[in-house]
Amino acid sequence: MDLQKEFTSLRNEISELKSLLLHQTTPEKDSEQILTIKECSKLLNLSIPTLYTYTQKNKIPFFKHGRKLMFLKSSIINWIKEGKVKTTAEIEAEADNFLANKKK
Repeated sequence: MDLQKEFTSLRNEISELKSLLLHQTTPEKDSEQILTIKECSKLLNLSIPTLYTYTQKNKIPFFKHGRKLMFLKSSIINWIKEGKVKTTAEIEAEADNFLANKKK
């Protein structure tokens, strides 16, 4: 009898884990999420007027559907990464690489 109870308990736990895994958001789905201006503002910690300014000056990737602005989360994350300031070591490595290729 105890073996049957243990088996049933394990089976229920496996079902619960399977359910949790199926409902978990995958990074690919999450990154393809479309954001409203309010959601993008919250993600970037910027005010909505600042975002409007960025879109008017084409400083940030966005889509416009009618009068609504929309942002693709993956594009926003890539935009943030593009603005990364390089470290001194990265700049020196690029310079060394450039000079090595120029001598050839």
